[in-house]
Amino acid sequence: MTTAVTSSDVAVVIPVRNGAGAIAGCVEAVLAQEAPPAEVVVVDNGSDDGTGDIARAAGARVVVEPRPGVYPARNTGIAVTSAPIVAFTDADCLPEPQWLRLLVAPFANDGVVGAGGDILPIEVRTAVHRWALERELFSQRKNFEHGFLPCFATGNAAYRRSALDAVGGFDDTLISGGDVDLSWRIQQQTGGRLAYVPEARVRHHLCDRLGPLLRQQRRYAGGHAVLDAKWESDPRYRALIGTPAQRMRAVWLLPARVPYRLAARTGVATPVIDAAVRTVQEIGRRQERDRAAEMSARTRRTQHQPAGEKQLS
Repeated sequence: MTTAVTSSDVAVVIPVRNGAGAIAGCVEAVLAQEAPPAEVVVVDNGSDDGTGDIARAAGARVVVEPRPGVYPARNTGIAVTSAPIVAFTDADCLPEPQWLRLLVAPFANDGVVGAGGDILPIEVRTAVHRWALERELFSQRKNFEHGFLPCFATGNAAYRRSALDAVGGFDDTLISGGDVDLSWRIQQQTGGRLAYVPEARVRHHLCDRLGPLLRQQRRYAGGHAVLDAKWESDPRYRALIGTPAQRMRAVWLLPARVPYRLAARTGVATPVIDAAVRTVQEIGRRQERDRAAEMSARTRRTQHQPAGEKQLS
């Protein structure tokens, strides 16, 4: 069954914290769409650099979510809007003029509960930029073809409000990986499907130096560890995540890859960055698992304490 859907059926939610240098460009790009949305909401997540005032001056409705985290902010954006489709992008993204018109088109099919488009770099200038492009760091095609279930990064995604309501929105206990988790829960709990629309593009500011990239990847890896805990009971997911040794393959192969790249005159930045990223990802994954295990042990100890000891503690 098909139902006509237009951008007037869409609310765009943009979470941001201290994005004074980027938010105006993002809001202006959303408002300049060939088919503008019914609502544009910026959720200010504790900025102290005037981000909210800048977003308001650019034409967005601004609401504040004091709880830290992008997922509480996105859930607040869902709650304060009313359009039947909610589209998401990030403050450091610039949607192309046709973005929203193309992104919402698949919702004409009633079986589609979510859609995502491509996330492309704004510029490719540094070795880290080139690595991200070569490794398809933000590839929505790869996300859509995920071996477990399709998923989308919320830098460029939209969902039916009914589907978001059915699963309770984003898991706001997560620090990272909540967009993947949302995609999977929506498909499992609603039976709907996702649609990939590569022509619905946003341009994204990538990390341009190794230090920020490694910090980002370490944070993402913590989210992966939480996803592991939530989803590894499914054998399909467990088969995909591999072992630490398998995930560290880029490190073990580095001594062979560097001479090969030098001989081929293709440069050594890519294998070196591969090894560095895999190392911090594994560190982040292990740290999050250790943190979760400690919290679980602390909870168990508290539960088994006599009532009098709990009061003293």
